[in-house]
Amino acid sequence: MVGTTVSEIELKFLGEFQVIRHGQPMTLPPSKKTRALLAYLSLNPKRFRRETLCELLWEIPDDPRGSLRWSLSKLRGLVDDEQQQRIVADRNTVSFSRAGVSIDVLELAGVADKGFDSVSTDCLESAAQKYQGNFMEDLELTNFYDFHAWYVAERGQVVRRQEEILDELVKRLIQEPLRALPYARSLVSLSPYSEAYRGYLIQILVDLKRRKEAQQQFELGMKILREVNETPSGIMHAALQGSAMKQALPEIEREETGAPVSVGTVVESRLLGREQETACLAGLMSDVFERRQARFVLLSGEPGIGKSSLLGWIAELARESGACLLQASAYESEAIRPFAMWIDALSQHDTKTVADLFGSREGENRDYLFDSLSAYIAGKSEVQPVVLVFDDIHWSDESSAAALHYVTRMNRNKPLLGILGAREGELQDNMPVQQLLRGLGHDNILQTMTIGPLARGTVEALIRSVAPDADAERLAGECSGNPLFAIELARAEQAGNSGRPFSDLVRERLARLDTEGGEVLRWAAVLSPRLEVQRLGELTGLSGDRIGVIFEVAERHGMLKMTSDGLRFSHNLIARGVYNDISPVRRQFMHRRIAELMENNARTDLGQAAELAHHAVNSGDPGLAARSLVTAGQMCLRFFANDEALSLTRRGLEMAEKLNDTERVCVTIDLHNVRLAAAPLDDWETAATTYAGLAEQALDYGHLNHARLGYQMSAYVRWAHGQWSGAQEESLQAERVARGATEDEHIMGMAETAKCLALLERDLPQAEAMVMEARSMADRKHFRYYALSTASGMLRYHENQLDQAEEMFMDARTLCKSGGDRVNEYQANEYLVMIDLQRNNYRQ
Repeated sequence: MVGTTVSEIELKFLGEFQVIRHGQPMTLPPSKKTRALLAYLSLNPKRFRRETLCELLWEIPDDPRGSLRWSLSKLRGLVDDEQQQRIVADRNTVSFSRAGVSIDVLELAGVADKGFDSVSTDCLESAAQKYQGNFMEDLELTNFYDFHAWYVAERGQVVRRQEEILDELVKRLIQEPLRALPYARSLVSLSPYSEAYRGYLIQILVDLKRRKEAQQQFELGMKILREVNETPSGIMHAALQGSAMKQALPEIEREETGAPVSVGTVVESRLLGREQETACLAGLMSDVFERRQARFVLLSGEPGIGKSSLLGWIAELARESGACLLQASAYESEAIRPFAMWIDALSQHDTKTVADLFGSREGENRDYLFDSLSAYIAGKSEVQPVVLVFDDIHWSDESSAAALHYVTRMNRNKPLLGILGAREGELQDNMPVQQLLRGLGHDNILQTMTIGPLARGTVEALIRSVAPDADAERLAGECSGNPLFAIELARAEQAGNSGRPFSDLVRERLARLDTEGGEVLRWAAVLSPRLEVQRLGELTGLSGDRIGVIFEVAERHGMLKMTSDGLRFSHNLIARGVYNDISPVRRQFMHRRIAELMENNARTDLGQAAELAHHAVNSGDPGLAARSLVTAGQMCLRFFANDEALSLTRRGLEMAEKLNDTERVCVTIDLHNVRLAAAPLDDWETAATTYAGLAEQALDYGHLNHARLGYQMSAYVRWAHGQWSGAQEESLQAERVARGATEDEHIMGMAETAKCLALLERDLPQAEAMVMEARSMADRKHFRYYALSTASGMLRYHENQLDQAEEMFMDARTLCKSGGDRVNEYQANEYLVMIDLQRNNYRQ
């Protein structure tokens, strides 16, 4: 109650996010955005306009005001009561009342900010133990730049306060090494690049006669400093040399905290107690096969409840039944990779189809791709039933969701069964998937199956199958019917570490590996879901053989498992637990290092481009992030994923505002170029003026190629809307700029200007001269550019030399197709159709 030492409500943002009322944890809204909204409101004591909150956490294509209302209604049920309304909202504004609320982040600030002279060691230890964990873990929301910027700033303050408390504690307890050890470990985990903090840890390990571990910490510290090009000061070396005075003392090395656990019995036991669900799914499959009518099932439930195991079971049943099985999972790190689930599913089944559909194809837009996917499913269903098994669709990209809806609608009268797995509640944060599910529901072909907790007796049987000597009755009461938690608690019991939260169990499992093993698993968690030995070798400097040995050990400890896609973390909660154990500062560096390795290799591969964008956005480097979003946006256009391209450009333009002027101008022009190709403009006159203005700025900074591109974009927009004089002037200005650039850029500038003049049917002799000059330069350099062929084709078309024009447009189309330029590929095809019409050649 207000005014007492016990608060009615506790908000815990350090570590696992919790809301506690009268000492009891509350069930939280699964939506990350809803939880993030509570954090933002409670830590910012002011009134916010609803529009501000909408822009903060929801994209414009969604229904932001409706989503905000939904989230506020969930928060009211969480924090409001009859005595106190804490979500204070009217038609225009929203705020949070802290009456009767304690917030761990503010309490931490209270301890750290008042100075330590008057604070006892016991009080500091209590604070260190109470305020563990990273700030708002799993709520980064990097897709929303303004929120993420606030989050990073808040996290930085929290980390500094945690460091201050731990630093003071270690200094006070340095003469009591066993007592100081956990705080030194926490301090190094929080600030891995601090030599002084790692020096404390090494000194304490030396004092405890753990010389091997001290040596490993020294080597890891040196390696981490090399990662950021820091020169060691000698602090760690001096701490390590303290062992020289203690050579006569007996060696005491850290003991393993438990034997590896075999997971073979776990795999066989995962479907214990799911008889009702399996019977329902098997009956539904038989019904679909017999009636030849499409049906879908959404399996929803909390993480670890067994959705993926049920999906694996139904997939195996589909194989045994002779069905065509298409199986894939969506991943959070690939949420911007267009058609990710379809590509992954088809790659396992029919690589030729993947190449035909998503590689070299004759279609002009995404509708063709949708039709081709639908035709493929229809063709397969004529031979055998088709079963789609898509897991974690709450992370699905927009294209996969839209394609799934289209394919289903077009094949309603086919033997098509779809089983979709999702975390309960997180679907609220994915608007395209919500639209998919509403569409399937409207067509009366979707049913929802909520996967609930296992019965207590079943959980006890599961625990005994993992750890026969464990106290199955007690552990069954602790895991709340969640089979993953039951398995982890059983393993912990067998290793002698029971009674700890799931995150601590993962941390303890990681600690069983040696220093190199822990490093490999941390990099693997950042790379997850795809664990590639070659890339891990590049990042860690270890050999493939050494990484293979580490993987074997991690697999024996139940952290990794072999799947049809290769080695993966045994559950994404395990991967997330390892990832969360990395300090936020080091995470950013690790993401940046991966992005830098990928930056030059992601321009021709869709999956690589999506991965690059994910790591770059999480790197804390806005320039790298914005450039990666340009690359990802260009790749989206190649796959007709225009909605994803628009979303990426919006995020990129927000990040570009944080760059210095010279870098900002170039990145902004590139992003607008993607935006221009992705969708019609809302205000073309403003856009044309903006492009010309950016071109002028690029010219001021000496970026001639981007200045040329900006003028050409302005010319194109003006031409497309009938402002031909303006288009001609902007195009000629682009050619003038190109004269001072490199020879390749000069060729491109002349070709683009000649193309524009040919489109306008103005100054055709000048256009012809530009083409001839550009062609001469290009032939000498063996340089090919689509606009040169397009301009030549247009000029020959105007002269009615159709054979030559056709040859030029065929060449232009090939160049555009290979470069992923769908807009100009379409233009070349348009002229080829016009040539056929003039010849009265009406091809089907």
